[in-house]
Amino acid sequence: MRERNLKLLAGICLTLLGVIGIVFQIVFIVGILTSPAKDNPILIAFIVTIMIELIFTTIGIVFLRSVFKKDKKSKQLKISGIEKKGKVVDIVKTKYTVNKRHLMKIIVKTDDGKVYHSEGDSEKKIRNYYKIGDKATVLVSSENEKDYEVQLYL
Repeated sequence: MRERNLKLLAGICLTLLGVIGIVFQIVFIVGILTSPAKDNPILIAFIVTIMIELIFTTIGIVFLRSVFKKDKKSKQLKISGIEKKGKVVDIVKTKYTVNKRHLMKIIVKTDDGKVYHSEGDSEKKIRNYYKIGDKATVLVSSENEKDYEVQLYL
């Protein structure tokens, strides 16, 4: 859940930063173009800045799309996913950090021998709620085995 919220926040911030920056840059460029001195070198700097802000906006949109795709997949799995029971075999750190602390995820091995990884969440929540050997539930898509979601905090 935390991992999703981080991506959502980053996506919103980057998109807003890019869009607001682009709007201000366009206003400045129009002001420069309407001024008497049209061979202004500042114009090139504004155009480069617009390109950088387009990159921020694009990265923000990519983050937002990934969050919305994951939410859509999660809803679909809750409706039509196959529920599998398993046990927690490991608790590992993810590459994401919040306040200089790594997020944690659980690794679940189902009764049929397949291994699934959960989304990242805070170390405190994961360690307080799960211990190695605890039971866990995984929702797996009936169409594609690679689409799954480990149900946390049921």
